Amino acid sequence: MKAQVPTKILLADDSQIVLRLAQCFLRTRYATITATSGEETFRLALAERPALIILDRHMPGWSEDTTLAALARDERTRNIPILVMTTEDHIASIRHGAGHLVKPFDATTLLGGVQECLSPRVARRVQARTFEPCSAAR
Repeated sequence: MKAQVPTKILLADDSQIVLRLAQCFLRTRYATITATSGEETFRLALAERPALIILDRHMPGWSEDTTLAALARDERTRNIPILVMTTEDHIASIRHGAGHLVKPFDATTLLGGVQECLSPRVARRVQARTFEPCSAAR
């Protein structure tokens, strides 16, 4: 019998504290990989094919808009749900069909957002490009 591989989530933030905290909250249910820039996020998304990307709004290098646009343009990454972490408005993320997660967050909020973004209902809308963003935390 094959062991079940945990669902992979790409965490992207330039703060090591936020990355460690998110990994701590997620580690019992999900495998995580981390990136610290928009460019690295895109490269890892191509290489690792995560089930979900949790993306900080403000990181060095590519802007949020550039990162989201690159992910949406590439056929290998366009169907990956994205949850943008922000302390501010989420207009750019909504334009690209991403959900948002307000920082600071707790384990319940993060896990709830992840579960919603990974739900079959959201996955069908992402693939059809007719979805409303997953709405983790408001």
